[in-house]
Amino acid sequence: SQVARCSAVPAQSAKRRSPTRRADSRESGSCPPRSAQSTPSGTRSTARSVQPSSIVIFGYRARTVHDAFLSYNQAADDRLAAALEVGLERLAKPLFKLRAVDVFRDKTGMAASPGLWSSLESHLSGSRWLIYLACPESAASPWCVRELGWWLDRHGGEQLLIVLTGGELAWHRGEGGLDGAHASALPVEHHARFATEPLWVDLRWARSADPPGPRDARLRPALLDLAAPIRGLPKDQLDGEDVRQQRRIRQIAAAAMASIALAAVVAT
Repeated sequence: SQVARCSAVPAQSAKRRSPTRRADSRESGSCPPRSAQSTPSGTRSTARSVQPSSIVIFGYRARTVHDAFLSYNQAADDRLAAALEVGLERLAKPLFKLRAVDVFRDKTGMAASPGLWSSLESHLSGSRWLIYLACPESAASPWCVRELGWWLDRHGGEQLLIVLTGGELAWHRGEGGLDGAHASALPVEHHARFATEPLWVDLRWARSADPPGPRDARLRPALLDLAAPIRGLPKDQLDGEDVRQQRRIRQIAAAAMASIALAAVVAT
């Protein structure tokens, strides 16, 4: 995959969240209100640390803290977004932890709510990174455009990871800015805000008759490219740790099967 280099940010510990579903109104076609005012053309917003926000559930205020927020067009990239979520959470996962990182995806992390945008904003404000699945469909989606604009307003491109799933995405190599004539994958209204090239990976091949799953070997390089800055670790270290964890799992499974077989022999 094509990758631009960026500095890594140390990861924070992941928090558990309840797997709930969200209403399908996000892609219903109704346009939400416009996002907060953009930064001046050609400038970058100053990145700042994320302060955990909270949401009220059954009268209790719960903190929402995520390592990453997945922004994507459901009609175009639903299956790929699900594979990225599971793949990132399982990659080099310690044996007795639920997940290695907490990735928010609307279908697994949010309940149906009349205040849809306020719920999304709460999860955005509680996320350290934004993973934006870029394609012409998401560039035309009011929800994806608003989520990207919200992030750029508050963080610029410092903690933004782009996954190209369709269309074009090109940069002026000499000047460093976005080539607007060849950037159909990003919303036109945000073109001028990309003064520098963020880290991005090319997954346009994943839109095929046989889309990759979270453990698909074809997806592994992209997962390592995305997980490295989120977790603040080198790619080779993550890769080696994942191999070791998979070996431990196989060893434990083999020992468990041997114990069961031995118990069956003793019982007879």
